[in-house]
Order: sequence, then structure tokens, then C-alpha cells
Amino acid sequence: MKKIAMYLWMILFTSSLNAQPENVQLEMGKLYYGAEKITKSQYKFIIRRNPEAMDYFKKQRTAISFAYPMAFVGGLGIGYGAVGIAFNKNKNPDLTPVYTASLAGGIFLAVISFVLELEGTKSMKKSIRAYNENKKSFVLQLNSTQNEIGIVANF
Repeated sequence: MKKIAMYLWMILFTSSLNAQPENVQLEMGKLYYGAEKITKSQYKFIIRRNPEAMDYFKKQRTAISFAYPMAFVGGLGIGYGAVGIAFNKNKNPDLTPVYTASLAGGIFLAVISFVLELEGTKSMKKSIRAYNENKKSFVLQLNSTQNEIGIVANF
């Protein structure tokens, strides 16, 4: 009986129990922690103790908070200007510069919001890379010498 218990004990601990954190991945704009899909608030909770990853994450949130409203206003400007130019050919030529300016302003805002969105995505990738490179792992192994058997925990 003692031999069976000892063999089971050896089998259990010779394969190290590795409690290493999962990698975070960004695929098609969605975050995955291992194989599980997570939200940005869950990601923020995961990286709360990694200051470098948190700084990049905050930059991403700031860029996105400016990019989306600018894209909305730019889309309105593009739509207002394009429709105004298309349907105001001969009716009121005094409004043509207004529609043209609205169209140009909308295009400008849309391009700026696109650049901010790309900057936010780049900051998010840097945040994920910083987290994946600096995570801690915990390994529990069975250690045996000539006279003793013990458990070693590496952090």
C-alpha cells in the first residue's frame, strides 16, 4: 500500500503543476484570454498590476473616446455636403460653397478619426504585448535528492 501511495505521489508531482497565466490576444478587434472571449473592462482588471500595460491601455481608451465622436460628426458632414451638392444643382447656387465646405470638413474629420483609431489599436497591441511579456508564473515541482523528497515552489 505504501508503494502504491508513493508512486501516485511521484506521478502527481513529477509532472510540474504550472499555474502560469494565460496569454491575452487581440483577434479581429476582440480580446481573448486563453480561449475565452473577454471584455475591455475584464482586460483592465487583468492588467491592473502591470503599470506599463495599463498606461498603453489608457492611451488606447483616450484615442478611441476622441475617434468615435469625430467619425460620427465627419460622417454627418460628408452626408450633408454630398446630399446638398447632389440635389442643389440649379436651385440655390449661393449654398454650394456651404455644402462643399461641409463635405470637405466631414472628410477631414473622418480621416483624423481614422488615424486616431489606428493609434488606439496600436496602443492596445502594445498593452497586450507588455502584459504577455511581464506576467508572473508559479511552478510547483517535486524535488528529490539522495536522502530526502521535497516540494519546490518557483515564483
